[in-house]
Amino acid sequence: MSIVVVRAAVVSIGALLLVACKGSPEGTYKLDKAEMKKSMEADIAKMPEGDQAMAKLGAGLVDLMDLTLTIKADGKTETVSVIPSLEKGTPPKKETEAGEWKKDGDSIVLTSAKDKRELKCTSASGKLTCKSDKKGATQVIFVKS
Repeated sequence: MSIVVVRAAVVSIGALLLVACKGSPEGTYKLDKAEMKKSMEADIAKMPEGDQAMAKLGAGLVDLMDLTLTIKADGKTETVSVIPSLEKGTPPKKETEAGEWKKDGDSIVLTSAKDKRELKCTSASGKLTCKSDKKGATQVIFVKS
């Protein structure tokens, strides 16, 4: 077998592996705070003026919180959130929540084990953009870390 045939076979196998792995969502994602704030600000601008002050306070808390999503190969997820306390001297609240994920066409659907809440996500360039079907819900944007 010639070296050219071997190289062609290796290149073909490599290309097949890249195609097979493309779009695989497994990994750890962190909340993209800058994109999240932009998304929230756009949603706040659409609200009645009387509701905007409280929503802006919530948007301001995004910088203080941490949210990590781990998507596992076995179809399970784990979300760890650390949310600051508004009371002086009280430590941040850390919560871990289990869930599941599945592919749905070009989307990824995350389901909370606790309350069966679903988020439909699209994946592009190392980012997950997730939105609930609940009216008025702000999209949540994660970046793969």
